[in-house]
Amino acid sequence: MDVDIDPCEDFYQFSCGGWIKNNPRPANKDYWSIFSSLKTKVMKRIKVILDDHKKNDNLALPMIKAQNFYKSCIDTDNRDRYAIQGIKTLLRKLSGCPLIDTNWNEKSYDWQNSLSVLLIHRTDKVTIQQKY
Repeated sequence: MDVDIDPCEDFYQFSCGGWIKNNPRPANKDYWSIFSSLKTKVMKRIKVILDDHKKNDNLALPMIKAQNFYKSCIDTDNRDRYAIQGIKTLLRKLSGCPLIDTNWNEKSYDWQNSLSVLLIHRTDKVTIQQKY
């Protein structure tokens, strides 16, 4: 509240002005509210908890799993290396790819099999286009 303002003249400034004065909008934000502020504080706290690498035998299993998952996401060196291996494995299951497989044979390619492999791997956004 901004008690210096007459609520009959500018109720918004009277009711919100104190918060606005004490919580200026960060330069990198287009919008700032109490909810934005709380969200930022919560996200920072979650990051501190997930970044905590100390061995703690009292942590619940879901917390340990969340920390391990977070670590795997921020470990870009290993993530990128394993992602490439995963993509290569998937492409082999799809009967290869003419862009990277010099032995790829169009006559032996089975698009139905490739589609089923994609669906099994939860890649359900498939575009099929007729060649003109």
